[in-house]
Amino acid sequence: MDKPQDESTSWVPAPVWIAVHGGGVTTDEGGSQTLTNDGAAVYIAGERSRAIVSFTRRDLARRCIDGMDEAGFVPFGFERPEDFAAYLLRKQRQGWTHVAFDPAALGGRFTRIDWILKTIAEMT
Repeated sequence: MDKPQDESTSWVPAPVWIAVHGGGVTTDEGGSQTLTNDGAAVYIAGERSRAIVSFTRRDLARRCIDGMDEAGFVPFGFERPEDFAAYLLRKQRQGWTHVAFDPAALGGRFTRIDWILKTIAEMT
């Protein structure tokens, strides 16, 4: 797992992409995607924390998916920070603690969910 970054620096990318099992995503007639049942996102688990793997670019999410042994995952994007915050709040209530932004790419960034939520609240 990537080393945690200095959290005194505000940093929340937008859009944010996750790799989620395709059964958790629906697409309407206009091509817009909706995340349902929170899907099963790719994550990293440590001894004391679980991090949702997130990406700052769709192609990085696609690369992660292409390298997976398990089939059925698709990239899902949060266009607005507020939508990402709502997703993270639900995940935090389920016991998730961190987000791993771009692990193994661009140096990665491992950040606490509560810090991301605070940063997004200050931005809006």
